[in-house]
Amino acid sequence: MFESRYYEVRREFGFGTAYHIYENQTPILKTAYSTLQRSESFRFSDPQTGTDQFGIRETPTATVDEANTYDIIDAQTGERVGTVRRNVISHLQHEYTLSNDDGHIVATLREDRPPVAVARRLLSSILPFSCEIIASGGTQAGIVTGALSLRDQFSIELFTTQIDPQLAVVGTIVADAIEDIEL
Repeated sequence: MFESRYYEVRREFGFGTAYHIYENQTPILKTAYSTLQRSESFRFSDPQTGTDQFGIRETPTATVDEANTYDIIDAQTGERVGTVRRNVISHLQHEYTLSNDDGHIVATLREDRPPVAVARRLLSSILPFSCEIIASGGTQAGIVTGALSLRDQFSIELFTTQIDPQLAVVGTIVADAIEDIEL
């Protein structure tokens, strides 16, 4: 698991939202959460065994102008894999930082072009979530490409080994969920 540089994510809607994550067309993770519950119920599990692999822990901030952080926790060890944090820089174009387990920012997920981002907010989730992954040094480390379909689908392609794939994949899904609701 997480040995590739290309991942596909399929999202389904119902009474909650479910994500199915594929590596080389093999299911590696699934998650489901209810839009009525908080992030404590947002867990990633093995699709074959149902064993939890990752959990999300929300850390609220003290001030209104700061965004909450979402720690990605390894369910087997209890250790933090990394953190996702939404940068409050603009309502036109969203940005999320991915930090490693030491708290160092390793990448930024930057939403696509501002006109498309604004249209996405006005049309809800009809337009797919797309962004580029920028490494801390400023180079493009990957891309998230959404597909227009009845159910949300996107691919995550990493161009470098500088970013841990499990942080990039799980972090991107957390960012996509934050775009819909605050976890």
